[in-house]
Amino acid sequence: MLITEFCEKYGVASIDWGLSHVKAQYLNMDDFFYNSNRYNDILWAVTRKGVLTQKEYIQFNCWCVNQVKQLLKDDRSKQALIIAEKYLDDDATDQPTKAELDAAMVKAQTVYQELREEDVTTYDEVAIIDVAYAVYKIPYEYPEEVSKAVAHAADANAYMTYDAARALQVEYLRENFKPNWE
Repeated sequence: MLITEFCEKYGVASIDWGLSHVKAQYLNMDDFFYNSNRYNDILWAVTRKGVLTQKEYIQFNCWCVNQVKQLLKDDRSKQALIIAEKYLDDDATDQPTKAELDAAMVKAQTVYQELREEDVTTYDEVAIIDVAYAVYKIPYEYPEEVSKAVAHAADANAYMTYDAARALQVEYLRENFKPNWE
């Protein structure tokens, strides 16, 4: 798909997405995806609805959270991540149902809400809240939000910079998925 077609499909004005710069350098969306270093733009594009499957979104979200899972402090969030990963495994004998996955995410959302009510004074505490947010968004079509929250958590925790986290996320996408730009 041409970049202009992609932008038209998703109602993006050329000025909003730096289209003139992207169009001048890349032949189409695949060329942009595999060869650009505009990581935030790549992540924005690949996280549009329908570019990946629901299962691929969940897999990507789980992978993102796993990059900073040491920041998960509450067992409800840890369990939600485990349930989301099992949900992806079609061969698992104990694969959770969608209802079990949703119930785990409600618990993870409660963790996030509880953390938001606490007085936050350090970057580490901000990072913990960011990861808690990312966990409860895993099974839903919010990969852009999950990947940003994880990148912020990594940066706040001094695990890696935001830009390094975003580059790593794009590398993972390039190695594991073939986007459907149509």
